[in-house]
Amino acid sequence: MPDYAGAPPQDTPEPYDSSEPRESWERQYRSSGNIWGGIVDLPELPAGTRVLEAGCGNGKTLLAMQGKGLDIFAFDFSRTAAALAKKNLTARMSGEVLIADASKLMFAADTFDVVFARHIIGHSLKEERCTIVSEFCRVLKRGGVLYFTEFEAADMKACGDAVPEPRTYRKKNGIMTHFFTEDEVRELFCGRGYECVSLHTHRWDLKVRGARYPRAELNGVFRKK
Repeated sequence: MPDYAGAPPQDTPEPYDSSEPRESWERQYRSSGNIWGGIVDLPELPAGTRVLEAGCGNGKTLLAMQGKGLDIFAFDFSRTAAALAKKNLTARMSGEVLIADASKLMFAADTFDVVFARHIIGHSLKEERCTIVSEFCRVLKRGGVLYFTEFEAADMKACGDAVPEPRTYRKKNGIMTHFFTEDEVRELFCGRGYECVSLHTHRWDLKVRGARYPRAELNGVFRKK
């Protein structure tokens, strides 16, 4: 697993170009296609719930929402990812797949009952993370709920080339990821119009050829005040 257990970060991080993420994700989707698959465990939502899926990628979470009577809007800033998501969906889905930037959403305020933010916020630096969380709050209805999932600081993937921010690394493919702590997540949301319903870290070991690698993922539920 050389990508996860490689050399320690550089002592002096290289300057981070904020224009890189979109280009890096485009290259990844163009070269690998449907990079996300598997089973997604989603909360039960009543039919008619208006849902925003942020950073939909090739549609893994969208596929899990099909056939449930939900009114779904999804977006990704990668044109290739959005095209893959549209291709992978069927006529059972009510909604749209758009190309958009999470920090500059085109939706009106108080539009959605639920926002799914699974492994999207952690691909930005702190200032933009704050902007994205505020944007999600703006488009949520009062009492609406955001479901958050990101990697925790102890996860095996927390390595690579450092960027000028703690616990943030860039892989060889150019994709940057921030690894959160629980306290950091609470501060990020509770200071921007949300109350914390639940937040916990799921930890497990990944076994590869007899070796154990620690996995750690944060899952949170936040309600707009």
